Amino acid sequence: MLLVNVNPDLRQLGATAGTVSLGKDLDRVQAQSESSKIKTEPQVKELAEQIVKLNQHNAELTVEGLMQRATFDDDGNLKDWNLTGKKLKILPDIFGCVNASGDMYLQSNELQTLPETFGTLQVWGDLNLRNNQLQTLPETIGILRVGGFLNLNNNQLQTLPETIGTLQVGGDLRLQHNQLQTLPKTIGTLRVGGSLDLGYNKLQALPETIGTLQVGGNLYLNYNQVQTLPETIETLQVGGDLDLRRNQLETLPETIETHQVGGDLYLCGNPGSGGWPKTIAGKQWK
Repeated sequence: MLLVNVNPDLRQLGATAGTVSLGKDLDRVQAQSESSKIKTEPQVKELAEQIVKLNQHNAELTVEGLMQRATFDDDGNLKDWNLTGKKLKILPDIFGCVNASGDMYLQSNELQTLPETFGTLQVWGDLNLRNNQLQTLPETIGILRVGGFLNLNNNQLQTLPETIGTLQVGGDLRLQHNQLQTLPKTIGTLRVGGSLDLGYNKLQALPETIGTLQVGGNLYLNYNQVQTLPETIETLQVGGDLDLRRNQLETLPETIETHQVGGDLYLCGNPGSGGWPKTIAGKQWK
C-alpha cells in the first residue's frame, strides 16, 4: 500500500506553505487565527451568536439550538459541532478560528462561498461540506489541514484553486458530483492519505502533472468526459484502485503498461475499451 506523506499533527497548521505561495495576506489571516482560537464553550457561544445574526433568513435558527449541536471534552474544549441542515448561507469570518478536536458537520446547508479565513480552521476529525451550493473554494484551502476526510460532494464547483496542491487531508478527499471541467497543474503536489474521488464531474482532460499526484487509497475519475490520458500516467502513485470507467477514452498511452496500480484497474464503458488487451499493467482490467 502506498504511504502518502500527510502531516498528522494539525497543531502545525499552515506551518509550511509547500510549493504554492499563499501570499502575505493569507499569512496574515493565519497569524490572526492562531492568536485567537475558538474552542471553549463561551467562545463557541459568541460564534453561534454571529452565525444567527448573519443568517436571519432562518427564523428557526437560535443560539441555543446551535449550542445543543456542540459537544465538549472533559477540559471544556470543543470536540464535535453538528451544523447539518440549518439552512446556513453565510459563515462569519472568525469561523476560521475554530479548533475542533473531533468532527465538523456543515453538510446540507445553502453555503455558496466560504470565508477566506476558512483555511485556518482546525479539524482533527472529519470535515463535511457535502450537499451545499459551493461554487468556489477560498485560496486559503491550501493551508487547511484535516485529520479525517474532507467531503465536498454534491456542490457546484467548476474549478479548484491553484492552492489545492498544498491541502493536506489525512483521510479521503471527496469531490464527486460537482461541475469540475479542469484540474489545476498544482494537483500534482496534492497528497491525500485516503482516496481521492473526482467521479461524476465534467473533466475532459488531465494535466501532465497528474503523474506526481500521490493518493494512498483509490483514485476515482469515473463518469467524466476524459478523452486522452497523459504519458505521465506512468508515474501516478495510487495505493488502491484506479477507476476510469465511463469516460471518452478511445486509446491509451503506451506508458500505462508500466504503471503500478496498488489495486484494480477499471476501464469499462469507454469507446475504445472493446479493442484493448484484456491485461494492462499486469492486471486484468474491469
